[in-house]
Amino acid sequence: MAEIKVVDAEEQSGGIARIEIEGIDQSKTVSMLFIKDNNTSQFMGVDGWTANETAIKIGSEKPHQYDDKNKRIIKIGHPIVDKISPYSPVEILIPDLNIKKVLQWPEIEPSYEGISPEIVTTTFQTSLPSKSEEDINDDLEPESKKTSEKVVAKNVGTIQNKTYFVYLLLVLIIGLGSGWLIHEYIYPKDTNNDIFKSKYENSEVKISELETNINDLKNKIQEIKNESEDILNNKNKLKTELDVKNTKNVELEKTIKNFTQNELRQLNLLLEASFASPPSGIFSFESDNSPKGYKDEDIINRLKETNREASNGQLFYKYYVQLKRNRDDENNLEEEFYWLKKAAKEGNSLAIYNLSYNMLNETDMEFNNLLNAIQLLRVTLASRPPPENLKKQIYKKVCNKLNSIDFNLNEELLSQWCLE
Repeated sequence: MAEIKVVDAEEQSGGIARIEIEGIDQSKTVSMLFIKDNNTSQFMGVDGWTANETAIKIGSEKPHQYDDKNKRIIKIGHPIVDKISPYSPVEILIPDLNIKKVLQWPEIEPSYEGISPEIVTTTFQTSLPSKSEEDINDDLEPESKKTSEKVVAKNVGTIQNKTYFVYLLLVLIIGLGSGWLIHEYIYPKDTNNDIFKSKYENSEVKISELETNINDLKNKIQEIKNESEDILNNKNKLKTELDVKNTKNVELEKTIKNFTQNELRQLNLLLEASFASPPSGIFSFESDNSPKGYKDEDIINRLKETNREASNGQLFYKYYVQLKRNRDDENNLEEEFYWLKKAAKEGNSLAIYNLSYNMLNETDMEFNNLLNAIQLLRVTLASRPPPENLKKQIYKKVCNKLNSIDFNLNEELLSQWCLE
């Protein structure tokens, strides 16, 4: 089965996505692909999202498309990538490879003014190819697979009944044919040799036809057996996939239960008390210098020459992205977090959402950091509302985080984030 993922191509000009595909026939060339919003069912084009079925044209040569070992690499760029919000759920469709995949669009560094885009992507309107039977099988969810097992079991029983009926019919035909032959030879109507010879020849013809019919029945029985084996094999495959998913669910339940009751009670009290004041501590700094000794003006002077139109928040965020790419030791983590906080404090929306997401994704985070992350998202959503699809993702992520805590939270607090 083909595997597909989308990452930042990390080109100098920014705004370029790298699509990596494994498990395909590498002799095939991709001529186009579709990017579809999984919430609105709109398609991405050069002018943004549109209701028309719009394909993205893919060049056949490098850098647009090439093979890297066992991977097919496809790059799309300006202006398509800049128009897709980070963390948006999208559906990637590649008809040439018979691929359909729903994934979350990654965080990709935007294009910068003054730098020519390295890859320019064009689109054209066309009809979306219909789904093949293989695509439909790939889209089955666990509950659907359970239903498929029941259907398979029912079909196996039906096939067994058909096989029994065919065998019974075969025995009946042979018995009738034998009885007719015995009757004709034991009780002949005419003893004349010519008539007897004619009946004998006719009998041979009928016996030959009967043998032919028997062979046809045998072939049909074999076909039914083959179909039965295929259905049983598919049933075993579905059962194996269901077992794997059930094992993962059990592991996830064990992880959630690792919270102690004492920690949960403390978190409940802190959640009740934290929403009365803003998280000002998030933007406090112990020093005017970064952990590696840089000041604000050092970074501004370093990047301003190539990004003259960028704000301080954009420059700080660009420097954070560079540090993240070139991470060489654990000490860089403190430096990265310092400049991410600086960019967020300057009002860079992407930095604010990135900072909050990083805080929410920590597995062993302190309780006050969890509360600060939630409150920061709350304040940012009120002051700088994001696009509607990104807003829904943020609410869902916070709701899932609160619901993962195994005790009764204030219903009013849950209702503020859990909209559905």
